Amino acid sequence: MHSGTVRKKAGERRSEVLDASLDILAEEGIHALTMRSISEKVGVSEAALYRHFADKAEIVVALVDLAFELGLEVPQTATGREWFLRTMEARLSSFEMDPRLVAVLFHEEIFRAYPPAGMRFDLRRREMAKTVALQVVSLQSSGEALGTDPDTFALIYMGSMRMAVLEWERCGGKGPLVAKARSIMHELGRLLE
Repeated sequence: MHSGTVRKKAGERRSEVLDASLDILAEEGIHALTMRSISEKVGVSEAALYRHFADKAEIVVALVDLAFELGLEVPQTATGREWFLRTMEARLSSFEMDPRLVAVLFHEEIFRAYPPAGMRFDLRRREMAKTVALQVVSLQSSGEALGTDPDTFALIYMGSMRMAVLEWERCGGKGPLVAKARSIMHELGRLLE
């Protein structure tokens, strides 16, 4: 071990690698994300990166998982229509708190460059759509939203979040993104009547 080098636990180093990768993606784009640029940003050798990730594609897949997992802490007490609002607020809040996540989930060139990341994104998106659709079915079992197609509502719900994030990003991340959840859900609530 070199003098001045601090040995870190594997989980800590993985987190550092993902954090550095998010910085590079957000600041310079997918083409600037290389094992060399990541190792320089983290301050370790490229060989050290390979102890934590098999290759750059594995890092990008891990970033997709990270971006999907953040903001999923919806209060267990949120049920019915409140679940949709609280879930949307949590997701939008995660992007507002860490705008770098937008560079992972909202830029298609990442998925073209790294098909495994695209497949993971599609899997996670389908899981989320299924969860949203099941919430509609739950409402229907209690006599609400009887005229609403659960899969179509999930598409509209998720699409409205995507558009809100893209609009927010195009405006330079100015203004509170999470505040849009209430107005979006006000309009979407009409579909659940």
